[in-house]
Amino acid sequence: MNCWTHDASTAVAACSFCGRGLCRACSQERPPYIVCGDRCAEGVLSVHSAAMLTHRKHVAGVTATFKFLFMISGFFFLCAVGVLIRVAMAVSSGDAWRIERDVPIAILLSGFATVAVVAGFIYRRTLRDRDQQQGEQASRGGRLTSA
Repeated sequence: MNCWTHDASTAVAACSFCGRGLCRACSQERPPYIVCGDRCAEGVLSVHSAAMLTHRKHVAGVTATFKFLFMISGFFFLCAVGVLIRVAMAVSSGDAWRIERDVPIAILLSGFATVAVVAGFIYRRTLRDRDQQQGEQASRGGRLTSA
């Protein structure tokens, strides 16, 4: 690819906004972007601002989901503890029918709590890894290559 203004010059970069080939003389570095002019610099900054806003909202949503999953797991855990207390009271009073009914409920609630905790950790870790990969890709883009 050649420079879009100097046909004889080999392009060493592409404009981050419009994609035109740029030689060293034409390229303007606006870290972390390379642009061909002020108009493209404004465009890149507006797109970057929109992307950062979207990212902040995404992080807020992930955090809220993570907290919600832990609240749900806490609720299930407390319910399971309550049922186990009822089972202990039934054992002390000798109500066998109550034990048969409440033990499976306690096991089920404990299982729900465990699933919610594990899902929260997996969800958070998956999104954290994806965000790190996207950050690495963004930091590699838009640099001048050596001539």
